[in-house]
Amino acid sequence: MRYHLANVLDEERTCYADGIFPDGEIAEVIEFGITVVDLSARAIVDTHSIAVVPTLSQVSDYCTNLTGWTYDKLLGCGVDFKEACRLLVDQFDSLNRLLVIDSVSDIIALENQCAVMKQPMPFGPHRLNISTLFSLLTDRRKQVGSEKLMRLLGLESEPVRHRADSDSRGTARAFLSVLEKGAFKA
Repeated sequence: MRYHLANVLDEERTCYADGIFPDGEIAEVIEFGITVVDLSARAIVDTHSIAVVPTLSQVSDYCTNLTGWTYDKLLGCGVDFKEACRLLVDQFDSLNRLLVIDSVSDIIALENQCAVMKQPMPFGPHRLNISTLFSLLTDRRKQVGSEKLMRLLGLESEPVRHRADSDSRGTARAFLSVLEKGAFKA
């Protein structure tokens, strides 16, 4: 693992209001948000969005209202899932960098989609759940959600919710805040 940079991940997936997909459809990634953090400088380097064209499900009206993505928008600027995974590996060195997440559900869903699509997982084994870390450092008995985490850290939420690039940037800011508050010299 390369320790000087970390990738902070957020995903948006296809969804339905009741959480129940029509027969033959499964939730799949429609956007990867990656925020690169320089761990030495304790700074955000850049934030990127990778739009992904779905093939296993439709983009419901509910999903469009939540994320802003329509199938036509994704088709116009997105790539297929295999290409999105290649971009994560090639452009963000995702197999060799620490992956920071705020919920294990993104990883579980991604692993499931990779299995269904027979695609190798685009992230290595080095992962840090910022919600878990915060809970351990603050002696909480359970994890807090991303919005509550931001409030507890005194941070304002990103202006656009349910867009993967914006949400990954918010998680990166929370990560840097936790690092700052929990820093010590050995």
